[in-house]
Amino acid sequence: MEQVYEDCYVVYALRHGRGEPGRQVVEREVVSCPSYEEAQQVRRAYAAAGCECVIRFMGETGGGD
Repeated sequence: MEQVYEDCYVVYALRHGRGEPGRQVVEREVVSCPSYEEAQQVRRAYAAAGCECVIRFMGETGGGD
């Protein structure tokens, strides 16, 4: 079942495939955070441990005319 998010930032840990054709990257969800600042703190902690992470916004995007 797919998880439903309400305007939060999700931090994903990245794992790069070794020796695989196309060097596939696998993302594993670490945590969802209510603010971007909190997500950055999590990403920094993982980076200090040598793990690459990305932050993705989950929720409705606004904007435009």
